[in-house]
Amino acid sequence: MIFRKRFAPDDEIGVNGEIEKLEAAEAEAAEEAVEAAETVEEAAETVEEAVESVEEAAPGIAAAEAEAEEEVERITVLEPAYAGMEGASRSPLRRRGRHKMSYERKKGLYGYGFIAIWIVGVLTFFIRPLIGVFEFAFCDININQQVGGYTLSWNNFEWIKYAFQTDPSFLRSMVTSFLSMFYSVPGIVIFSLTIAVILNGKFRGRTFARAVFFLPVIVTSGVVISIIQGDSMSTVVLSGSKGGSMVQAFGLSNFLYSLNLQADIVNFISNFTNQMFNFAWKSGVQILLFIAALQTISPDLYEASSIEGATAWEDFWKITIPMISPMILLASIYTIVDSFTDYSSSTMTYITDQVKNKGRIEYGSVLAIIYSLLALAVIGIVYVIIDRLVFYSVD
Repeated sequence: MIFRKRFAPDDEIGVNGEIEKLEAAEAEAAEEAVEAAETVEEAAETVEEAVESVEEAAPGIAAAEAEAEEEVERITVLEPAYAGMEGASRSPLRRRGRHKMSYERKKGLYGYGFIAIWIVGVLTFFIRPLIGVFEFAFCDININQQVGGYTLSWNNFEWIKYAFQTDPSFLRSMVTSFLSMFYSVPGIVIFSLTIAVILNGKFRGRTFARAVFFLPVIVTSGVVISIIQGDSMSTVVLSGSKGGSMVQAFGLSNFLYSLNLQADIVNFISNFTNQMFNFAWKSGVQILLFIAALQTISPDLYEASSIEGATAWEDFWKITIPMISPMILLASIYTIVDSFTDYSSSTMTYITDQVKNKGRIEYGSVLAIIYSLLALAVIGIVYVIIDRLVFYSVD
């Protein structure tokens, strides 16, 4: 039995819908193909126009290439001249002018500005007398009493030979001055640092106390003390040995001898104790320097050390001393210079006596030069030694 399948009406409707969709898709594809063909035609026309533009610009390009070749040849010929002009235009002065000045250079210029007045004073009031001292040291002065003035004649280093070979007093005075400097300079620096640490603390009347310790610096300026007390008294005040005699450690020598100490040790301790007044009298500037240095130390350092459990003694040696070590170097150099130029120095007294009392200007000039050179040598040695121990903090 054969069954024939017949489509229902719904199936016929579905087939017709699919056919319509296919026909619509074919129509859309045909439209897109037409549009693509039109786009290709437009692109072909654009290409043709570009080719025509290139063909039209070809003569101009060829002319430009020719001009470029001519310019290259001209530059090649003038290149040496341009190089010289370029080197001149890039001179060091112009290069420096283009760059902004660094902060460190500005600080250096500020320093030169601060010492400019001092340099003018040195050139005006120091260099000329210094040249005169060297002239007097190597020449004999011949004074013409009739006409006035003097003439100089070469002495073949006679005064220098006399200082080292004939005059024993000068060498003894030099040894005395150097020995005095060796124990007075450390004493003054230590005393100044101790007083500065005390005065840096907070207590009532510290401003008055600072003024008291700095007062000798003002009083011992020669003109002031001469006006106030007269020349004779000013000599006593300016003389550290005579001024120190006002404060003597009476009975100390006898006590030390009772301990069966050697005479050299007793004399050293007695002299050092008797010089305490001298130390206080000459430590005004050093105290001021140390107070300024102490006030620059950051409190954060001490706060951090206290948190770590450090004692005040450890703070002093591990924070205070390293931070003010540059000022210790400065105070030491200042004290050495002050010790060498002190009027109570045996060498200074001897040189002054040669010039004022004996009228030996040439010999006094020689002694002054020798004394100054030895002082500079000592300062250089001390600077090299202490500078190795100085701590310079870098911000």
